[in-house]
Amino acid sequence: MVDSEGRVQRLLAISRDITESHLHQQEWQDAMAFFADGIVILDLDNRVVRANQPFWLLTGTSPEQGVGRDITTILHPQGGEEICPCCLARSQGEDGLFTLEGDDPVNPCGYPVELMVRMIRDAKGQPLSVLMGFHDLRRQRQAEEELRHHRDHLEELVALRTAELVQKNNDLSQLNKQFVGRELRMIELKKEIARLQRKENDE
Repeated sequence: MVDSEGRVQRLLAISRDITESHLHQQEWQDAMAFFADGIVILDLDNRVVRANQPFWLLTGTSPEQGVGRDITTILHPQGGEEICPCCLARSQGEDGLFTLEGDDPVNPCGYPVELMVRMIRDAKGQPLSVLMGFHDLRRQRQAEEELRHHRDHLEELVALRTAELVQKNNDLSQLNKQFVGRELRMIELKKEIARLQRKENDE
């Protein structure tokens, strides 16, 4: 603090205990660590406020490198002409849920991913911040592929079993015809024997 002539008179120091703030930050990080999905909170200028560990792993960055940066520079460092649907939803202040395949040029992950954008609003509906989520679809796709494989295999087994049953039914039908034919011949033979016996008795 200086006097009217600019000479230093006193030194004023202000300190603030940020223990509680650090505890809240740690609690948030611990809670978000339970989720496998990447989660990031942005301010209305698209700057990263905080994110969980899966997000930093997903983007290959760290809190020291990412907090305060524009999310676009993290997700799309190379730029590109195509518009990312998440970036478009954010810029328009809209919620959105998008699926990007691994080869999509605007996909920052390089594998199938589901991206969520949610505007966080106050009681009057005014936007306060933006929540984004990144869900890895690789396990789901693998499970779907395995299910499709099992279904195809089951259909093959059903078709094979059906063909076997049709063949057995045909065989039984053929046998039944032969059996009925033989029974009819036996009846005719018995009739002929009876006729011959009657004839012999008459003579």
